[in-house]
This record gives sequence, structure tokens and C-alpha cells, in this order.
Amino acid sequence: MATPTEIPSQPVCHVSGYAAKFVTQLLKRHECPVCLAAMRNPVQTECGHLFCRGCLEPILDGPNPLCPLDKTTISRDEVFPDNACKREILSLDVYCDASNNGCPWIGPLKELDGHSQGCEYSNVLCRQCGLNVQSRTFSVHQTKECPMRPVQCQFCNHMIPVGQIEFHIENVCPQHLRSCPNLCVPVSQFTLQQLEDHLNPRTGDCPLADIPCPFKPYGCTFVSERKKMSLHLNEYQIQHAYLQADYSMVMKGQVDNIIETTELLDHRVSAVENQMSSLLGLLEGLKLRFENEYDRQNSTTGYTDFSTHITSLHEKMNKLQKDMNNMIVAVQKSNEGKEAIILSSHTSPLGAGSTEILERVENISMKTTELDHGLDRCLSSCLDQELRLQLLERATYDGVLLWKIDDFERRRKEAVDGVTMSLYSIPFYTSRHGYKMCARVYLNGDGMGKGTHLSFFFVVMKGPFDALLPW
Repeated sequence: MATPTEIPSQPVCHVSGYAAKFVTQLLKRHECPVCLAAMRNPVQTECGHLFCRGCLEPILDGPNPLCPLDKTTISRDEVFPDNACKREILSLDVYCDASNNGCPWIGPLKELDGHSQGCEYSNVLCRQCGLNVQSRTFSVHQTKECPMRPVQCQFCNHMIPVGQIEFHIENVCPQHLRSCPNLCVPVSQFTLQQLEDHLNPRTGDCPLADIPCPFKPYGCTFVSERKKMSLHLNEYQIQHAYLQADYSMVMKGQVDNIIETTELLDHRVSAVENQMSSLLGLLEGLKLRFENEYDRQNSTTGYTDFSTHITSLHEKMNKLQKDMNNMIVAVQKSNEGKEAIILSSHTSPLGAGSTEILERVENISMKTTELDHGLDRCLSSCLDQELRLQLLERATYDGVLLWKIDDFERRRKEAVDGVTMSLYSIPFYTSRHGYKMCARVYLNGDGMGKGTHLSFFFVVMKGPFDALLPW
């Protein structure tokens, strides 16, 4: 009896059993119970059952391997190859895999691979047409039968697939001589390019080709052979002049509309430029104030986190200025586009490019609208930075609040009228890293003191260092 040995650690074949066609019916003891094919590299378990090694490997890799037949627990250490069974299976006679193609070979299974490599009945893939062809006829197929085999065009000498040669000669070949489809000449004398030039509606010279009247852009619908067009032009000179005059009036109206639209755009762009200039001045002032506040706060002993906050705001201001500069460049391009439109409307011939000019006007109008929206966003950002800068400049860090309420009489009247009931002071801090607070005042009183007293409240706000402070 064979002693248990470790299964060799060679790669496991993806096809577990043999798919060959056997001459005699396969015996049950040569058949794998898992894949039901002739066993490839048979192994025997400790319970005495035989399986393909490829079929048993996944079971042995599982957490609790059991024999597929009797569910007995098995282990890799108790599984070994059965070489006797392997020799029996490899000695069985099989047919060639290409027996359906007429191959008469019959031999032992162990010789099948060697025979298949040189079998002239096996199928070979033709890379030109994608068909499977028997090896023994493959050379004939490539040279005489393949519909995609290359042949040389007799006119241009290019190599073309044989199945496409007729189409190539009639529709693609640049050297093949063709006849005019209108039969203006009795012989074939045109190459492909010459025929296209010959039949061109505007520049061609075929006398029998149907062409439209040269005044078609102005509304004439007449179509005739080229040789008869001169007669039409002579007979309808007055009608063509009326068509030109009517078209000129329409085009003049379009040009006037373009000029009016560009003038409106000019006013809009000028307004955007003026607002941008004002915003840039405000932006420069805000940057200077940020730099001064940064220097002042940085010179204070024990200050780090707040200066980092100011630096972050300063970077945002720089980004805002960059956006403003980009918008100014866009405005300048809009002006250039507007001037080009006016120039085109004056210098172009009537009817030439009118649709394109209108589209350009519309594009410039859309870009100007986008600039308006961008300007609104920049203004909102500047106002936000202005408010934050005021809070930074006026904040105190010693627990003392000095609050001056400007225009007190007007604000008190607003409180009496119910317009603005209360006012908030700017935040102040007990120390650099202390509690954040503010004051709230009702100038016309609140609660029991409403209408007779001024009510003042102390408000504790959410601060950046609350998690570190005692409460």
C-alpha cells in the first residue's frame, strides 16, 4: 500500500478532468465523482476514495474539509497521489479532438497532446477574416479563399481586401477614370477629384449639371442646367434687382439692431468697469487694514491663534483680488468682442455672416451678465471681509467693553416704533484665550421696563476656547 505523502506543490490545472473522447466507455473507477470526467492527476483520501487533484484542492482549502462521498473528515496530510490509477487512465485509447473534422487518429491519452499540436485537421483562426480553418487547408484559404486577403488595385496600386476592391475602384480610388453621371462627354476621363470639381455647383464646368440661381441667397428659387442659367440671368435682371433691394432693407434692419445692442452692452460693460474699480480701491484699503491689524496683534505677547486667523483672512483677501483681476480681463475681452462686432457689421457684405454676428452679440451679452453676477459675489465678499475686519480691529481682550452708540436719537426712535428693538455690541474677551461675550441693549426697554427704562443685558457667546475653559 502506498504511504501518505504530501501532494506536490505544482500549479493546479483549471480543467479538473479530461474532456477527451474515449474509444471505450469510461469505467466508474476512472471517473471523478466531482466533475464526472476521467480523473486528471488522481489522488486518494484516507477513506479510500479517488478524485481529481484539481477537484479536491478547493475542498482541502476549506475550514472543515469533508469527503464528497461519505462526508468523512479529511486532511491534506492524509491525501496522496494514486500513480497506478493515473497510468491506467493515460493508457486508455481516445479519439483526436478534431475527429469531427475527419481526423482518423486513435491512440493512448498520454499521446493526445503531442498529436494535437501537429494535427492537420485541427482548427486555426484566420486573423484576417476571423474564421476557423483546418490546418491542412489554411495556406490555401489565406491565398485563395479568404474574403479579406489583400489584393493590389490595378489603378492606384494600393493593397485592398478582395471583398472591398469593387467598392474601392468605384468610390475611393483616386486614379480610376470615371465618366460624368450627366453624360456630358462620351468617354471616361475624370479622376475622383476631377469629377468632384467638374460637378461642383458653384465652380464646376459640367454644362448638364443642375445648379441653383446665383441669386438664391436673395430668394430666387430657379434651378436649371448650367448651360441654360445665363438665359435666366438675362431675362430676370429686374426681378433679381428687386430681390436684392428687399434683402438689403432686411439686412439694414439687422445691422441697426446689432449696433443698438452693442451700444447697450457698451453701457453695461462701462458700468461694470466702474464698479470693479471702486471695489478694487475698497479691496486695497481692506488689505492695508488687515496688514496693520496683523502687525499689531502679532506684536502682542502670548498671541498665536488669533494671528493665524488674521493670516487666513489676509489670504482670502488676496484670492478675492485675484478674482477681481480676472473679471477685469474678461471685461476687456468683452469690449474687444463688441468692437469686432460693430466692425463686422459695417465692413461685411450684405448677408455675409449675419447669423454669426448675431450669435456673437448674444455671447457677449451672456458674458456681461455673468460678469454682473460675479461682481455681486465680489461685493458680497468685500462686505463680509469689511465686517470681520471691524470685529478684529475693535475687539478687546481685558474684559472691558467701551461701546459708543452712534445716532442714538434715531436708533431710539426706531426702537419705540418697533423697527429695531435691540442692538448688539461687538464681541469682547476676558483675555486672549478667555470667554467671549457681548452686550445687548433695548433702547426702549424690555419686559417690565418697556417704554420707561433702557434695558441692558450681558450675553455669553460661543468662543474658540470654550472647551479649555472652566464652566
